[in-house]
Amino acid sequence: MPPQQFVERKRDSAIIPADGEGQYYFDDSGEYIVSVTAKDTAGNISSVYSIEITVEEEDLIPPEISVQGKYRDSYYIGEEIEIVNAVYKDNVNTVKLSVLVYVDSEEAVINDGKVVADRAGTYEIVYLAEDASGNKDTKIFVFDVFAVEVPQRLEYDYSTETIYL
Repeated sequence: MPPQQFVERKRDSAIIPADGEGQYYFDDSGEYIVSVTAKDTAGNISSVYSIEITVEEEDLIPPEISVQGKYRDSYYIGEEIEIVNAVYKDNVNTVKLSVLVYVDSEEAVINDGKVVADRAGTYEIVYLAEDASGNKDTKIFVFDVFAVEVPQRLEYDYSTETIYL
């Protein structure tokens, strides 16, 4: 191990020695100065090389999505389906929120916060929140869109009927 291989914590100047392999282990998040010297086989020692690093605690907690409304169980062709607002909560607050709509597993287009039920099938609205550490939460709403059944028009010949008042 080189003679001056150490880490100095910027806040309180605590020194954390490297293990025999030159690896450092940090128990706390914070800013550190890593200083290293090298020694060759002839005993020559390099000048000190220092670098500042920031150690952050690993984020293992996924964000939580909360959808601010409801969807019906079914719709009819031609109806506009308004995409309900969603909010997220996360311990880090760097979250990407996406909303996707699928019709029979094919992605549909959302315009002005709405999707038009342009064909019969199974629709899925998928809310996905992903934080900067890659933790995810998903909420999925599934409903069916049906064709409108228009009653047949009855043809009737009124010329043969007598109408009484």
